[in-house]
Amino acid sequence: MAENRRRRTTRPAVSRLEHDPPGQSPNPLNELILDEEQLEIWTCIERLDERSRTAIKLKFWEDLTIAEIAESMDLQEGNVKVILHRAKDDLGQMLARTNEDFERRHTQAKKARGR
Repeated sequence: MAENRRRRTTRPAVSRLEHDPPGQSPNPLNELILDEEQLEIWTCIERLDERSRTAIKLKFWEDLTIAEIAESMDLQEGNVKVILHRAKDDLGQMLARTNEDFERRHTQAKKARGR
């Protein structure tokens, strides 16, 4: 469990801190990019099966523990861990494909403009 906490604190998070220095107004372009990233994450979450979607929302939006999620979904804790692990893998793959598609379209647009 300590390993999970350590890993959680070292993961980069999508954050306004990366884009806007403290004490300054948010940059509208960075706000738009962040909004688009969040929309894409939500879109991917909505494409998950219902059980995975529920587990992800309970864990990351409701901030429930594994035990609390297991109780609310009437599952064993081990099952919840597996569901969350697979859901995060699925989300990672969906977001990677989305990013690849974006990069491909961006490259094609640059070529079309002659850059």
